[in-house]
Amino acid sequence: MNKATKISDQDMKLAKKDGVPQFDELIWGWRILKSETAKIHSTIEHFMQQTLYKTVKSDWEKDDLLAAMADAAIIDKLKNPNKPSPIFDLWRKTKAVGGLGWISDKRLQEFEKVFNK
Repeated sequence: MNKATKISDQDMKLAKKDGVPQFDELIWGWRILKSETAKIHSTIEHFMQQTLYKTVKSDWEKDDLLAAMADAAIIDKLKNPNKPSPIFDLWRKTKAVGGLGWISDKRLQEFEKVFNK
């Protein structure tokens, strides 16, 4: 996250996706988060992810832990649709409206196909 604060404005205009060298080793997304709660979730998740990733790097991809955590949040919400789920809600909302954007429409729809039969 510290390295991300040093990237230039020009770098911020590049597409933020895996495979772009300026961003592959940085945790940059927190720079554009609007809510303090989203920043806290992002910091905790990235700390856990980076710790695990550096420990078992040969067996894990950069976002594997995040993917598993997002899957668990989706499954919990689909199994308990009326139960309040602040993690699901925050991770589902886009960054533009104060969320993290980690649970996309496409990802949620794929789970709904399986769990809402």
